Amino acid sequence: MGDWPVVVEDGRDRFPMRMIVIKKSAPAAECEREEIEKEARRKGRTPDPRSLRAAGYVMVVTDFGGDGAVGDTGAELYRFRWQIEMEFKRLKGLHHLDHVRAKDENLARTYVFGKLLGQ
Repeated sequence: MGDWPVVVEDGRDRFPMRMIVIKKSAPAAECEREEIEKEARRKGRTPDPRSLRAAGYVMVVTDFGGDGAVGDTGAELYRFRWQIEMEFKRLKGLHHLDHVRAKDENLARTYVFGKLLGQ
């Protein structure tokens, strides 16, 4: 595991960021490699060795802690954020919010709030 300062450029501006790399467990890495190989076979290709190597890690680029060491704190925050993302995904499915028909932002917001409060 490690974290390094990186700079992301968009052509006009430069943004100081951190790249956090976390080693996956052996079973998780193997599962990811199998998915990469399966997809490559499906497309009639050979998997890129770099992809197979990268499958052993979780890599996150963040602006959190751009001015100092992030280390374990960044990894823990990422794990926590991922749990929140999964909870939102679950709630979207339960409340059928995956396809909101309203195109107007205010109407969509009202629809979502109504669904959340009504349940």
